[in-house]
Amino acid sequence: MCGQYVAFKRGMIAEDRISELLKKFSLEGTEIYADDIISRDERLTGENMDRFISECEALKAKRIHCAYWANPTSFLLKEKFKELIGHFGSLEAVKEYYGDLSGTHYIERLADEYEACCRMKCSAYTFHLIDYAPVDGLWEFTIPREEICTAMISFLNQFMVCIYERGLLSGSSPLIELENAGWGLEYGTQTASDYARVLDEAWDPFGRLRVSWDINHLLHAVGYDSGGKAAFLLPDDEITPDMRKLEELYGENGAKFAAEWIRHNLFGSRLKGKAASIQLADCVMKSEEYFRRGKLTGKYYEEISALRDWNDREEYGVSIVLGHYDSHVPVGYGILNGEEMGEVLREFVQQNPGAVIVHELKNSSDILADLKKQTDSIK
Repeated sequence: MCGQYVAFKRGMIAEDRISELLKKFSLEGTEIYADDIISRDERLTGENMDRFISECEALKAKRIHCAYWANPTSFLLKEKFKELIGHFGSLEAVKEYYGDLSGTHYIERLADEYEACCRMKCSAYTFHLIDYAPVDGLWEFTIPREEICTAMISFLNQFMVCIYERGLLSGSSPLIELENAGWGLEYGTQTASDYARVLDEAWDPFGRLRVSWDINHLLHAVGYDSGGKAAFLLPDDEITPDMRKLEELYGENGAKFAAEWIRHNLFGSRLKGKAASIQLADCVMKSEEYFRRGKLTGKYYEEISALRDWNDREEYGVSIVLGHYDSHVPVGYGILNGEEMGEVLREFVQQNPGAVIVHELKNSSDILADLKKQTDSIK
C-alpha cells in the first residue's frame, strides 16, 4: 500500500525481536516515544544525546515522537497563568514540571529531539499541536479553542526558530509532522481548516512541515447517543453544521459514520499533498460522554475529585483515557470497518504521494498479535 512503520512503547517487545517484527510485516522501521528513552525533564546533551541515539537505533527507530507536556497555551503564552499555578498547586510545582518558568527548557528539549532525528537520519519527527490539562479530566478548558489554535502556531514558530538557529533545518532534514488534537479531552489543531491555518501562518523556510492525522484522536468523541444512534458526544456548541449533517446521514451505521467523519477531515482540498502520515489505530465506541471540555463528567469527576494525592488522580484520569478514550485498539476491533478504512488509506496515499502509515498500537499487550489484526483488517 505504502511505506509503513510501527509505533510502540518501550518494553512492549524485546529488542532482539524487533527485526523479526519489521520483516514479518514488511515495515520500514519504528517510531519511538522520546520520553520513553530519556525523561523529558532532562536535556539531550553530551552523554544523554549519545545514549538517546544509541537506544533509539537499537529499537530500529526511523521516526521520533516528541515528549509530551501539559497546557502549552497557559504556560508558553502565560495566558491564564494564575489558573495553571492553581492546577499544579504552586509556582514551584509549575517550574519543576517544565524545567523553568520561561519555556526555554521545554523548547530546547524538543529541539534536542529534532537534533537526534537529524543525526540518526530519521525520516520524520512527530510534533504535537495539542493543549491538554495536567491530570487528565480534573480541570475544564477555559481558554477558547480559537485562542488555543493561535497559541499552537506561536509555539510551533518558537520551535522552528530554535532549530533554525541551531543549523538543523534544511531541504533534506527530517519532516516535522504535526499531530492533531483529539476531541472532548484536549484542544489545539483539530480540523482540516485548523491545519490549513497553521500551514499558512507557520514559518517554514525549507518546506519541512507536514500534517499527521491521528485516527484515534479523530474518534475520541464518536459514540452512541441515548437513542442508540452514532453521534458526536460533545457539547452542542462544539458540533458544527457539517458534523450534524454526518449524524443525520449516517447515524444508523456507526462504522460508516466514523469512516465518513475521517474522510471529512482527511480530504480537505486545502491540505491535498500536505499530509505525510496517518497514525493508525481504532478506538472503542463510547456510550457516554466521559469528558466535556477536558473535564471528566458525572461519577468520574466525583471519583477523581475525591482523590487527594496528585499521583492517584493522574493514575485514575489516565486509566479512563487509555481504557475508554484513547484506546488504540486494532482497526476493525473498535468503531471502524477494516475494509472501508483500507479504502480510505488508499485514497489518502493517492492524494498525498509519499505518505506513510504508522501503526500506533501503543496500548497493546501483544504487539505482534495486534499488528497482525490491524494489517489483516485493512487489506
